[in-house]
Amino acid sequence: MRPFPTEQQELLLQAAFLQGDLALQAWRAWLSQTDLDSIDRESFQLLPQLYRNLSHLSPDGDELPKLKGIYRHAWAQNQVSLHQIIPLLQTLQENRIDFLLLNGAAMILLHLSDYGHRLLSNISIFVRVNQVRAAFRVLRNNDWQPASPLSAESLRQVTPARGSIGFSNRENQAKLTLYWHLYPDIQHLQSNSQLLHYAIREKLHHVPLKVINPTDHLMYLCVSGFKYKRLAPLHWITDAIIVTNRASTIIDWERLIIQAMGCRFFLPLQETLLYLSENYHVLIPPEILKSMERLATLVSDYKSRAGKSQISVLTAGRFIWFLNSHLAEQTSWLRMMIRFPQFLQHYWGLIYPGQIPFTILKKVLQTIRYGWSCEHPQN
Repeated sequence: MRPFPTEQQELLLQAAFLQGDLALQAWRAWLSQTDLDSIDRESFQLLPQLYRNLSHLSPDGDELPKLKGIYRHAWAQNQVSLHQIIPLLQTLQENRIDFLLLNGAAMILLHLSDYGHRLLSNISIFVRVNQVRAAFRVLRNNDWQPASPLSAESLRQVTPARGSIGFSNRENQAKLTLYWHLYPDIQHLQSNSQLLHYAIREKLHHVPLKVINPTDHLMYLCVSGFKYKRLAPLHWITDAIIVTNRASTIIDWERLIIQAMGCRFFLPLQETLLYLSENYHVLIPPEILKSMERLATLVSDYKSRAGKSQISVLTAGRFIWFLNSHLAEQTSWLRMMIRFPQFLQHYWGLIYPGQIPFTILKKVLQTIRYGWSCEHPQN
């Protein structure tokens, strides 16, 4: 799957999110190449948002009434989809399963002004690794069938290797994805429950629940769409634009950057944020883009050296300190020392500062063990 949209899809995105004449120009350019009757399935998902943007601009042509009908259908269908999922969410809570909502449901509850902005084709739920089997049983007991045949026992074997599994409901044809790792090759960030720690509490029809924090959601969208290519371009770009524009003032940009560096996602994140800023004028603070540009050189140089030889404990520690000092530009040494524990906490995906000493010891022992194995290979 490609990470970025086609030329036609990019015009549609600009028509859906840019303001004033820029949106109208993109809309006219898109219409000169195609029309609503021949639109692809991926682009169709964007039409409710397109209607919301164009309805304030009074474009020429007879497309607006068609878009309004699609928007109203999305509004009604999303109401039904979210209402149908409430009994399952309540049952998960009754079984003391800690979960949060991701993707479309999170977008509607946290970032969108009404239920019609975005078509909701799937409900996504994240749970702790140690509660996957319990959540699986609840789903099976409530008529949700896994996309591939799995028993509770076989689930134990695939959980370490996989990050999610899809379900469908035979009664109402609804679809759901159960996640326990958002990034399968970087599992420590989820295993210590940091996503749940930072989750935002919301209500769905008076049912209290947790929704993914905008900071974590933005990184998930950018990394899954660009690095892993698991999300369709219009999917991740649309949601990333909305999250950034609606939550720019509450996104913890520093935590986002530090966690991306700790998970080796920094360069993909920088490229995606720069793309969003240049093409769709998203509300990313200019100082954040400048800070990421400074850090990119340091990260690229470290990756180049790490690929050529084994990095020592001292070198790795020095690199982490350099990242901290570059991120805290024009800050005194005393303030950099004071903020360094928080930097380490975010860099290693920890919940509490008290976990830092144990993590340092663990990292040192891992590095020593790896160096020993390289110097004394087994025959």
